[in-house]
Amino acid sequence: MIEVERRLGELAAQVVWPPTPPLAATVTAELRRRAAVPAPRRRLWPRMGGWPRLLPAAVALLLVAASLLAVSGVRDTVAGWLGLRGVRFEQVPTLPAIPTHPVSPHPTVTSCGPSPAALVGADLDLGCPVSLATARAEADFSIAVPGSLGDPDAVYVDLRGGGVRVSLVYRARPGLAATTGGVGLLLTEFRGDVKRAYLQKVLGSATRVDEVIVSGLVGYYIGGAPHEVAVVGPDGELQEETLRLSGPVLLWVRGPVTLRIEAALDEPTMLAVARDTQ
Repeated sequence: MIEVERRLGELAAQVVWPPTPPLAATVTAELRRRAAVPAPRRRLWPRMGGWPRLLPAAVALLLVAASLLAVSGVRDTVAGWLGLRGVRFEQVPTLPAIPTHPVSPHPTVTSCGPSPAALVGADLDLGCPVSLATARAEADFSIAVPGSLGDPDAVYVDLRGGGVRVSLVYRARPGLAATTGGVGLLLTEFRGDVKRAYLQKVLGSATRVDEVIVSGLVGYYIGGAPHEVAVVGPDGELQEETLRLSGPVLLWVRGPVTLRIEAALDEPTMLAVARDTQ
């Protein structure tokens, strides 16, 4: 069981649920009443008199949501339960030290050799460097590319964790400030799974998570202080050799695919790039 499930399971045992109102009977009676009203007088919304009977259930849901958001260590993990598949959050008072490991060739792709040192993103341990065409053949989903940025300067495929993760890397350029290894923007895509995590984000106390809307879809912008990101193995354990520091990030889900943009961009600019990613 992953840490998120364990914590929420413990929290569930502490929540005192109010009596459930007879919602089925209330809704059925309201539908029958509205059906009996002549067409010219039919209303789009139920009469206000019916709403007080539904308020207890709505209040109960709000109280549960508020209690989850108020609990330290659970506040940022709730994102995974709101549709952000394949990503696990953990908030800690102080970020752990990042171990130093040499970047090795991808262990599960036979065609993958050492990444050329001059290849942008080679020091981020993103997997095997491939062409965009090869990545599209490897992936079991449609790879999205930011239209305003064009084809990436480097593409990597990572099979660790039992899934296919594709990373598109863009060199620093005007409008894209350089981060680690001269990377201007990193876009990672993978088919998400509600049952397990593929990436883990470790957030310090000064890191904030804001809910945003990306083309009508719920997403999360992580800003403020830098956080750490790492690949999660098939056994659910964080793979320490992949742990690294990350700057601002935007995460959202489109259909079965979870997308992650990492760049030194503010929230509005990051959202503009996300909307342009097709």
